[in-house]
Amino acid sequence: MTFNGTSPGPTIRVTQGDVVQVTVINKDDEVHSIDFHGTQLSAVPNFAAIAPGGNRTLTFVAVNPGVWVYHCEANNVFELWEHPLKGMEGTLIVDPLAGYDKLRTNVLNLSSTGQQTSYHEQEFSGPAREFTLDYSEYYLADAKTPHSGTVSTPEHDFDQGKMFNEIPTFTKVNGIPYGYLGPLLTLPPWNTSHLSDVITARNILPGDPDPPLSALTTADSGGHTAATQLNVRQGDHVRFFVLNTGDKLVPFHIVGEQLDRVTAGSMVVAKNVQTYGIAPYSDATIDVVFEQPGVYAIVNHDYSMLFKGQGSIVVVWPPNTNMLPNPSNAVPPASVMPNTSISQSKCKYGIGPNNQYDGNTGDDNQFVSQCSIGLP
Repeated sequence: MTFNGTSPGPTIRVTQGDVVQVTVINKDDEVHSIDFHGTQLSAVPNFAAIAPGGNRTLTFVAVNPGVWVYHCEANNVFELWEHPLKGMEGTLIVDPLAGYDKLRTNVLNLSSTGQQTSYHEQEFSGPAREFTLDYSEYYLADAKTPHSGTVSTPEHDFDQGKMFNEIPTFTKVNGIPYGYLGPLLTLPPWNTSHLSDVITARNILPGDPDPPLSALTTADSGGHTAATQLNVRQGDHVRFFVLNTGDKLVPFHIVGEQLDRVTAGSMVVAKNVQTYGIAPYSDATIDVVFEQPGVYAIVNHDYSMLFKGQGSIVVVWPPNTNMLPNPSNAVPPASVMPNTSISQSKCKYGIGPNNQYDGNTGDDNQFVSQCSIGLP
């Protein structure tokens, strides 16, 4: 289930104080609705059900800055638990009217050989390289066939029992399990493990019902791979807009780095910490400076969630080297506020990226990748 044909739905970005108007048109054959956490609107009638063929327009003022979720409320909250976990959720970023505070943090001094020698405090007053990371889970039924009894099949439906018992089938970042783990999947033992070892669904790649995970990093004729990565420059101020739209806590951690600043809503809640827990339907804006080139991993430090799909590789490229473009579903719209967003090259990536479902063109939620993987 999607908004505008993508999962998660399109990221909307506004400035604090803007008047926002959103129209939801239900072109599906079942009831949907919308709930904007970034509003101060009465739930009834604003978030009420929209029948097939109907529409609803919401108008609100973006009063407070932050990273806010919007999601389907289903049929007046009946089946509310199902529609967002099937993909009907997205991100509203509200930039502070006065702009983001300058980042002051401790930065390593490096020798000519790259060795750490000391540190100094540095202020970053320029634009940041920005990413949106939306964490959630899939709760999928084990479908039965007449011949296989309880063997899992390629297509699964939502399993309400697994959701209520908190047993995710696998976990996702921006809709895709393992999607940003490309460089890791080329290394042993990942490059010899099979998909069935970590994902219950088979046949997701044409012609091979149970490929090794390295198949996700094998380039097609266009140089595209199923799994990709996030790319930044050495010394960049990187701003992660992190949203948890699932049912499980996300202990956010970067292997090889520390979180320089964590902001929730309008308040700085932590500085220079190793991990920050993001509760279900909560958010954090996390600022990080990567001083050294190399490969880092953003992980959900709950291992049961990490190894079901919630990991992302960040490749830090040295200055004056060619850098790969970033996956389109991880790059938010640039802020209209000056000196806020670093312009980024993008490659199309995600579930239905940049497609708008019109009800007449068939399936709207196909996986698309025009990205690749690589190291400096």
